[in-house]
Order: sequence, then C-alpha cells, then structure tokens
Amino acid sequence: MPRIDYPPRPGFVFPTEPPKAVLDYIQSKSDKSSFDWRDMFREEHVGAFTVAKATDANVRNAIREEVEKAIKDGIPFSQFKKNLQPRLQKLGWWGVQEVVDPKTGEVMLAQLGSPSRLKKIFYTNQQQAYKAGQWLRIVEGKATHPYLLYLLGPSENHREEHVFWHGFLLPIDHPWWATHMPMNGWGCKCHVRQVTRREAEKLKDDGVVIPEQEIGDDGLPTGRLTKKRVPVTTEPPADVLKPWEDTRNGRTILVPEGIDPGFDYNPGQHRLQAQVSALNESKGLQGSDALKQTLVIAENNLRYRFTEKAYVINPATGAIAAERAGDVNSVSLADVALSQQVVTHNHPDTGGTFSDADWQLAIHNDVAELRAVDKDFRYQLQPGDAGWPAPSVLDATMAELWVTIHKKWLGDYRKGLITREDALAMAYHELYEKTAKTLNLNYQREAW
Repeated sequence: MPRIDYPPRPGFVFPTEPPKAVLDYIQSKSDKSSFDWRDMFREEHVGAFTVAKATDANVRNAIREEVEKAIKDGIPFSQFKKNLQPRLQKLGWWGVQEVVDPKTGEVMLAQLGSPSRLKKIFYTNQQQAYKAGQWLRIVEGKATHPYLLYLLGPSENHREEHVFWHGFLLPIDHPWWATHMPMNGWGCKCHVRQVTRREAEKLKDDGVVIPEQEIGDDGLPTGRLTKKRVPVTTEPPADVLKPWEDTRNGRTILVPEGIDPGFDYNPGQHRLQAQVSALNESKGLQGSDALKQTLVIAENNLRYRFTEKAYVINPATGAIAAERAGDVNSVSLADVALSQQVVTHNHPDTGGTFSDADWQLAIHNDVAELRAVDKDFRYQLQPGDAGWPAPSVLDATMAELWVTIHKKWLGDYRKGLITREDALAMAYHELYEKTAKTLNLNYQREAW
C-alpha cells in the first residue's frame, strides 16, 4: 500500500525548541568559577553559570555547552550523560580526586564528575531555566490570569511543608512568591498553575484535589494513590524561619522551613538584574547611558504591578544594586544603602505622584534621584545644587503653598468639574511642582 503523507491537523503545532525566554536565561549568564556550592548563593546564580569544583574554564565550558544543547534540543538526561561524560573524562574532571580549596589552602578528596553529579547539574539547571522563563510569561499574562496556584509534582515522596502548600492560591505579586516559587529544594518537582479571577473564585468554593498515599488496614501504605479535595489557602501563615549555618563564609542565614538553603528566591524575579547587566554590557553602555537603559527596563516592569516594588540603581554603572517587593500600599527599603543611588518604585493602588513618605525617604537618605511610576505617568525628583532641603523647610514651604492650591482644586471638585480622585492627584502634582521651583529642586512628570 503506498505511503500517504497526511498534512498536520490545523491548530496542532509541536514546537521543536523551548520558549525563547528559557534559552535567554541560560545563555545570558556570565561564566564564574566556584569551588564550593556556598561560594555562589541564591540569586547570584541568575547572572552566572558555575559548577562547584569546576575551577577549570574548559570544564565549565564543556558542561555549559551540553546543558544549553539539552535545553535547546530537548535532549533527555541519558543522552546528555552520554555526550558529556567522555568530554569530562578527557579533561580529567571525573571521579574522586585530590583538590586544593583556593579559599583555605586545604588539600582534600572531592567528588568531581559522576553520574549522580551530572543528573543534579542537568535537572537543576534545566528546571531553574524553565522556571525563570515561566515567570516572564506569568508576568506578561497577569492582566487576565492574576493568580498562581501551588501544586505538588509527581515525586514519590513529598516534603511535609510542600504538601501543606498544595492549594495555596495567591496573587502573582504576593511577596510569598519571592521565596516560595518552586523549585524549592534538591529534587523538588512542585509547580504552579496560573489562573483567572473566575477560576480563582471557583477554586475558593470547590477547593483543589490533592493526591495522597492510600493506607491499608494494617496501617501501611498500599502503593496506590487516592484523591481528596481540600480547601485552597488564600493567605499564607507567617514563615517559620530556621537558622542555617554557612560555616564556609562564617554567616547564619534564615531560611523558610521546607525550603533547602539557596533555593529561597525566585529566579524569574531576579532575572531582571541579570538582563540589565547583560544588555548594558552587550551594547557597551556606561554611565548615564547605562542608567537610562536600566530605568527603561525596570520601570516597564513596574508599570502594571498590583503591589509595590522598588529598584535601587547605581547611577555610575546602571547596575541594579537591590530590589525589594512590598504590599499594595508600601515597600520597605530600610535594609538597603540608598545614599547617592537612584530609587524607582511604583504606585499600584491609587497611582499618582510622590507621597510624603517618598519625600522623607529621599531627604533622609540623600538619594541621587527618586522616581515613581503608575500606569499613566513617570515622576522624577532630584535635589538642586545645594542638595536636599531640611525637612522643616520642606514642611513649611508645602504648608504655605497648599492653602491656595487645595482651595483651587477643591472648588473645581465642588462645582462638579472634576472627580475627587483627580482633584487630589492634580493638587499634589501642582504642589510638588511649585515646591520644587521654590526650593530649587528638579521635579518632572512625563506621560508614558
């Protein structure tokens, strides 16, 4: 019988490559040598590719090439191992060998390449890349799908805390996702599903299905799974933080219970810092040019957020020095050095220009520039040649100007010419314009 080549069914497309964001994540990383896995921690992995004990650049390049190839071509672990093992053996990076710790000078026996290490390298790099790429898609789709649902994966045995988190239904911008976005430890296969407002309401009514081991009459697991429906959780309890001693670096780090040390961060959220550095470097941008590029990327990221977030940027290099997430009304930067830095953040609730707290933060911390964004405008505030005014001078100036400005916009509101919200927004904008002019500051509002 002659072979018939049937055309593909319309609407069914089987992609041969992963999403671009996944490849971008792994390919944008710089190369960095490390001897111990604690030498690079948490979000440091977002911007750099490293393998503990792989201090030879040739070894790291070989591993990275095979990791990127596996992600790009969808290669399974068996083929990844078949490709990489002979390359590492040829480079002499295999088995247990004597090595010297460059930090302490100690000579020790260490496990270099092995099948189990290749498996850990393969799955950890692949999952983190996909999770980072997934977060970018999550943020892009949050207008229609604003919630995430935490779900257990197909592991045979689950951590007790991960079982408890199954069914957590939280807004995408909830601070919990900054530390609990899976994977949450070695071998963790938990995942999230993005849901619409309508589905979120249905889940609140119906609950979510959870698989669990069937227990026989003898009190032992039967090896079969049963399913039961449990309520979703819409507000997580406060984390129980356990101290973890990093003896190599002489520090104690608090880690949420149920998460392995080093996994309590969201690679997708921290990816922005790596993107900014890579883009500025690729374009050869420095100084004010690098700062402008960083602000474009950061503020586009902030514009439609449901909760407040702040970026602290070094104006000399354009590098993001810190980022902090808050709630719908505020974000704390109490633990960040702000002097002579550029601080940009968003106003997601009512929008509008700077708050009193913003002004106080700028003055008391001597920031180089304070910025705020909402969905309609970008606001900018800089000190004059004489620096920031004393708080008492600022308060007196604003109080004097406010009498006339408030009367003007209150009158328009009472005449029905403008809504109360718009009247307040315009009044504060005019107040800050005139305050800046009086005190020789630079205040600007720019439409997107």
